[in-house]
Amino acid sequence: QQTLLWEVSGNGLRRSSYLFGTHHLVPVSFFEAHPLAKGYFKRSKQLVVEVAVDSTEMMRLMPMMLASDGGAWVQQLSEAEKTSLDSLCKVVLGAGLEAVASLKPAALHHTLALVMSRSVLNDTLSHFSGAGIDFGLVQLAKAAKKDVVPLETLEQQFALLYNTTLDSQLTDLRKSLTQTDSAQDLAARLLHSYLHQDLNDMGQLLSELQASTLDPMHALL
Repeated sequence: QQTLLWEVSGNGLRRSSYLFGTHHLVPVSFFEAHPLAKGYFKRSKQLVVEVAVDSTEMMRLMPMMLASDGGAWVQQLSEAEKTSLDSLCKVVLGAGLEAVASLKPAALHHTLALVMSRSVLNDTLSHFSGAGIDFGLVQLAKAAKKDVVPLETLEQQFALLYNTTLDSQLTDLRKSLTQTDSAQDLAARLLHSYLHQDLNDMGQLLSELQASTLDPMHALL
């Protein structure tokens, strides 16, 4: 019940594979300090990742994050929602709602969530170094001339995140406005459980998340 590493073996497999649970915001030095995982990584011929992030591809796909209405979606918010979102954007992003309304509601929602998570987790994450684990492992694999195989393309992930209906994006954004504190609490608790490799608490967190209105599991699965 305290591990992030599993061996996949048996059932006719000639060689084992190894599965390591990653946290997107945790730097790769956390992985490199895990002696078993690091050893199996060195001996492995191939790295399979969720998605291989490429900066050129990221720039090409950025228009998928932009609102086709030029920001007119803001007018569908109530005055109270506009005021709340404007204040949140100023605190978190250093710019008001008018400056970021060119983003789709989903893109603004995810940007706010990422920046707030990094802020609340920064003290803990500062004990580690390097790129995030997922990207860091890709860099290590390429340097060692290992094959890197992504399960999804970046375009598929962008489509999943940003090609949903405007109504659903606004619904998610509205929910996030009322639950910023609970979302940050969840992020802090998840990081603590992850770093301590506490599967029981991560399982409990998943149950609580699925029972809440913050649940992203359906879309992710």
